[in-house]
Amino acid sequence: MGLLLARTINSAETSNRSLEHMGHQFVLVTINMSAFLTDTTHLLPRPYHWRLADGKNPPLDVSIDSQSGLIREITVFLADKKFEQNVSQSRCRSSKGHPVFETTSWTEDEYYIDEEGVVGVTLYNNDVYCSFSGLNVDNCLDIDDKLRCLFTSENVLEGFVFKDLDQQEMKVLKDAGLI
Repeated sequence: MGLLLARTINSAETSNRSLEHMGHQFVLVTINMSAFLTDTTHLLPRPYHWRLADGKNPPLDVSIDSQSGLIREITVFLADKKFEQNVSQSRCRSSKGHPVFETTSWTEDEYYIDEEGVVGVTLYNNDVYCSFSGLNVDNCLDIDDKLRCLFTSENVLEGFVFKDLDQQEMKVLKDAGLI
């Protein structure tokens, strides 16, 4: 099933990224979108969540604004094995913008869609690729200089790239034994 891209929009919104060393070969990556961090004027509606789990580790969780279809937050645990390094970068048609996801899969009373699957993680230069089915990527959407979304030819979310990790973020991965 996955998350289906409805359209893209231009926005000045940026992402904020944090990596937290939780234990040996266990790092939590959290991406928050700036519009949802700074909006304190009113209560935001309850978000939808699309989660991908392998039954072994906590799930990848993509929080989607229930009104706009925009990403609010992404959380993923990088765990259990060293990253494959120096893999060739996937080729895709690249554009800039923010993804707006189709939200008709959720109902008024159900805010979670849970799917089974594995998040594959690879490292290329200072970019961490998280893919759901082996980098079957056709389109890339650069949200900003830190985050790229990967999509199949059917416009289904295939993964993310956490772009251009800095020295401190690379140190977190190294200290956790992932690289």
